[in-house]
Amino acid sequence: AGYGSVLLLAHWESMARGAQSADPVQLAVWGVNAGALMLVALLASALSRERDRAGRALAATTRDLASLQRLHQRTVESLTSGLITTDPAGRITSWNPEAERITGANSAEVLGLSLDAVIPGARAGALEAAGSGERGRARLRHRNRRGQDLHLGLAGSRLRAGDDDPGGYVVIFQDVTKVVEMEAELRR
Repeated sequence: AGYGSVLLLAHWESMARGAQSADPVQLAVWGVNAGALMLVALLASALSRERDRAGRALAATTRDLASLQRLHQRTVESLTSGLITTDPAGRITSWNPEAERITGANSAEVLGLSLDAVIPGARAGALEAAGSGERGRARLRHRNRRGQDLHLGLAGSRLRAGDDDPGGYVVIFQDVTKVVEMEAELRR
């Protein structure tokens, strides 16, 4: 609108100097410029709508991701088995509440430690077989931090980061002390 006003003033000035009719070149320039400004306005409007649509899609995706993360966290916390993940070297990267209950060690104490430092024999029993592609299973004796002697049933498998890239290991374990005691009673 501002540009059109400037061109109109220029046209009135030329009329005041005595020109009888509008200069065709000046009218063509005004038409081309007005068309270009209209095109820029339409493009800006389209880009603004697209930005708003992308913003809404990003917000929806962010909400979905947060919901999925909460579901994952609740699932891990709700397991009735101890769940441990390790890096490829066997250092603990996650430790669920049931693992805390069974071993008596909280996650802040064990994160970054080797699995064998927390559950001696677990690496040989569960992870070495898993490292060769098999499912590692083991049953071992363990004294927890509360001084209780337990029998743990462990299962280990590879945790893949993607496309056969070893991302570490996952170990699931349970306190099977009562099962071992029943087996001993049956043998007697």
